[in-house]
Amino acid sequence: VYTVELPKDSPQISKMRIHTPLRNFEKTVSVHAKKREGEWFLLIDEFLIHDREAFVDFRRTDIDFPGGDYDQIRIQLENATDEQQSDLRRITETLGVASGPQVTESTTIKTRNFRVDKFTFFTPKQPRLPERGIVKYPLEIISQKQIVENEGEKKKETEIILETGTIPINQLALRTAGSNFSRKVRIEIPRKDDPEKWREINQDTIHRYDLAGLKEEKLSLRFPETQVEQIRLIIENGDNRPIQVESTKGSGPLVELVFLTEPNDSWQIAYHAPAIELQKPDYDTAVLQRAEREGIARETIAMSNPRPNPDFDKRAGIDLPPWFATKWILHTLIAFVVGILIWVLYGAARKIEAVE
Repeated sequence: VYTVELPKDSPQISKMRIHTPLRNFEKTVSVHAKKREGEWFLLIDEFLIHDREAFVDFRRTDIDFPGGDYDQIRIQLENATDEQQSDLRRITETLGVASGPQVTESTTIKTRNFRVDKFTFFTPKQPRLPERGIVKYPLEIISQKQIVENEGEKKKETEIILETGTIPINQLALRTAGSNFSRKVRIEIPRKDDPEKWREINQDTIHRYDLAGLKEEKLSLRFPETQVEQIRLIIENGDNRPIQVESTKGSGPLVELVFLTEPNDSWQIAYHAPAIELQKPDYDTAVLQRAEREGIARETIAMSNPRPNPDFDKRAGIDLPPWFATKWILHTLIAFVVGILIWVLYGAARKIEAVE
């Protein structure tokens, strides 16, 4: 039995993690809690923690807590010791006995103490952005194939290429019908200097467990926010059966434009430039950040439908003579140059014939 006294005015606890170096075990845990002046009451009754490394690579030592504020936590583990049977058996054959050869089988059973190194308590997650600030996009799977060899090296991987269309995303959600698996996934994007090659931006793990009394899954991948045309996922299968990804969704922050304005002002947004020519502006946003910290109310505006901009000059920045934009003059000039070229080639051919 372990008793933990929490600091005064500590935040609400949503989860507890039990740290133990042991593998291949099953234990039931009961948790009691109390207020500083109150009585102990049962919070969690006989919750199963386990490590099943011998059967499937899965470990569960996290316990979710119901909402509430507590001053003391008491953790009670079932049986301080347990018995672990060896996976190997010793077989002995005795010869020279009158009754004939005798075969004896034996195994080793080890008794061990259940060791706990520490407990970690977690507070409820705080969303980084409000729900309205996150946008989800369905993504197209361009290709999905199994890789058995890459650059002469044997591989057992699944390669998935997604069409992302330069939308800002920092998370992917995968959909698959497979179960009882855990896979390491590498997230890659095209290199800027060589778009035909890929560079890794993060690694994550997906899993789904569907066993007796256990249903748990994590099919999302997180990575730094990126805006690229395509994303490649490399799923490491090892010697296991590949999983088939049926669909994917990407999610990312909703980009907001915030600026100072006056009542009855009219604003326009003009955009017409290749992405390679766009540069990140260096604006003074200190006053905006201060206004946000002070809780100054913001106004949300709606954009009108796009319309042509008569003031836009496609030739801006290109210093050409005015007559160069006149089509008939340009065509006449091209015809004149072509005529001179034909005359020069004809004269050269005549000289060659005269020499011969």
